[in-house]
Amino acid sequence: MQIVSDPPGAHIFIDGQKLGTTPGNVQFDFYGTREVAIYKPGYHVMQQMETISPPWFEIFPLDLFFELCWPFTLRDEHLLNYAMTPSLPLPRKEQQALLERARELRDRAWSHESSEK
Repeated sequence: MQIVSDPPGAHIFIDGQKLGTTPGNVQFDFYGTREVAIYKPGYHVMQQMETISPPWFEIFPLDLFFELCWPFTLRDEHLLNYAMTPSLPLPRKEQQALLERARELRDRAWSHESSEK
């Protein structure tokens, strides 16, 4: 599976696991739905569920023929392309409010952690 972003150099996360930067090739063993997240500082995080469907030659009973009898290698390639949008900086007042909420959450987490000991 090839993952491309505009701009390049974004971090690739699949199912919560960091797997490199764009453009990048990611191996996968199973078809199905995957959570793909692309992150680059200064841009909005792209996060969505992507369904990776098997190609026609991987569907039963054709897969038996192509696995056992077909003398050539068939490749299944998927391209995921993401156009990232720049994030605008928060106004100063909202930055202060966000920092204050973060401090409150940190203090609450620390007090909860010390009360459990």
